[in-house]
Amino acid sequence: MPALGYYNADLTLIKQKCVIPSSSSSFDVQLTSSLREAFDYMNGILKRYTTLPLTTSDTLAEIEANIAAGMFKEEQTTPVEGERVKKHILRERGEAALAEYIKTNYEASGSRRSSFFKCSQKSSRMRIDAGPLGDDD
Repeated sequence: MPALGYYNADLTLIKQKCVIPSSSSSFDVQLTSSLREAFDYMNGILKRYTTLPLTTSDTLAEIEANIAAGMFKEEQTTPVEGERVKKHILRERGEAALAEYIKTNYEASGSRRSSFFKCSQKSSRMRIDAGPLGDDD
C-alpha cells in the first residue's frame, strides 16, 4: 500500500479535516498510522462486496480521509474513566458515506456478497451498525 492512502487520501486532506496546519509534521506518524488503519478497515468491509483492489476515486479518497481523521481524533481523546471513547463525527461521516457507496454501487446492482452494514435513518443522520463478521449468504 502506498504510504499516503490507497484510495488517494493524503496527509494534507486529513490535516485539513483535523484542523492541523499543513506545514506541521508533528502528527505525521500518527496520521499515517490512522490512514493505514482506515485503509484496512475499508478493505475489510469492501471485500465483502467486490474484488479488491478498487480503482481509486475522489469519493473513496474523501471517505478514507474522513475515517482516518476520525480515527486519529479518537486516539487523541482521553476517555472518561470507565467509559469508551465515542466515535468521532468525522469517522461517522466516513462510515455513512462508505455505506452509501456500497448501497449505490453493490447492493443496488445485486452484487452483494454479505451484509455488513445495517443502515437506518434516525433524525437526519444515518446510523451504521457493524453486522456479523462471517458471510451470511
